[in-house]
Amino acid sequence: MTLYICLVLYTLVLPLLVQDRFSKRRERKRLILALIPIYLMLALKATTVGSDTAGYKRMYDSFFYASWSNYDLYWTEHGYETLEMIATHIFDLDFAQFAAIIYAFICISYYKFWKKYSRDVGYSCFVYICIGLICFDLSGLRNALALAIFLLAVPYAEERGFWNGVKFFAIMFIAAQIHNSAYVGFIYFILIRYSLPKLVYLAAPFATLAGKRVFAPLIKGISNKDIAGSSFGGNVIFYVLILVFILVLRYLWSRENFDSNSSKVTSELGTYFEEIEMPMRVFYLAIMLLLFSGSGSFTRVANYGLFFSTILLPNACVPLNKRSHIMVKCVLSTLLIAYFYWFKLRLNELNMLPYLFFWQ
Repeated sequence: MTLYICLVLYTLVLPLLVQDRFSKRRERKRLILALIPIYLMLALKATTVGSDTAGYKRMYDSFFYASWSNYDLYWTEHGYETLEMIATHIFDLDFAQFAAIIYAFICISYYKFWKKYSRDVGYSCFVYICIGLICFDLSGLRNALALAIFLLAVPYAEERGFWNGVKFFAIMFIAAQIHNSAYVGFIYFILIRYSLPKLVYLAAPFATLAGKRVFAPLIKGISNKDIAGSSFGGNVIFYVLILVFILVLRYLWSRENFDSNSSKVTSELGTYFEEIEMPMRVFYLAIMLLLFSGSGSFTRVANYGLFFSTILLPNACVPLNKRSHIMVKCVLSTLLIAYFYWFKLRLNELNMLPYLFFWQ
């Protein structure tokens, strides 16, 4: 537990430790320095860390004895099994080496995503840890890899044009060969690119609950997953509170007189609403997916949208004047740390504790 707490505090105070008069270079340094310990925790973990890690290792080791003529050994997707065959038969990598390479790719994808979309990259890493996304990455290697591929496709969804759409769907198809939850990316495409009428967002919770009752028997028949009796629990409640928190910030921003520094920041970043509108739409969709599926394994499809909280929360704080910025961040950081401790560390979600290195 101590290691996780140290990582949280490190990402929180990192902006105070890294100073540079050139803002782009400063943010790049902060992002690299924040991602290094995250990568090391992901890549160097023992197989006991993460509820699925030991199973992934057993499956990976069996591919050493598989043949190229027939390597469809497990229920995992063909694309991921192909990666395992390449790693075991061509490069002769053990599981720790294979995982280290996969996590390197994942962190590079996070770097590119945060570098492009986040206005406070150090705080993005902090949110990533505290909201619990690191827990999923420690356990679900395939889901984390598919999410990383999805993030590389996001700019193509955001940019208008037919061929950008084609590129997005092509990348998402590749991601779905790693984990079939990536097919939900086709739904996210709509809210990344388009803004829907407000009435749609107001009606969405009622339509979601109604759809849950209608489609629950069908889903149970196909996948043997019972979503009808599932509850969404404290996680969804916390995500809803985050959304309300953002809406309150929007209101405060609209009422606040910016000082000259804040006006300069706003001018450089474009309008405040453009900075948070897209990630807020995608985050909202993730909440609706959780509301529909409850807290079961279907929550993996929501991870794609929940990741956008790592840019939504930092960007929402940017336009506030210095005093408000500090106050809001203190409140928000306290809530996130409390959530991480209460719902993740205390409950040992996905067997993230005790953290051990692979050589221990």
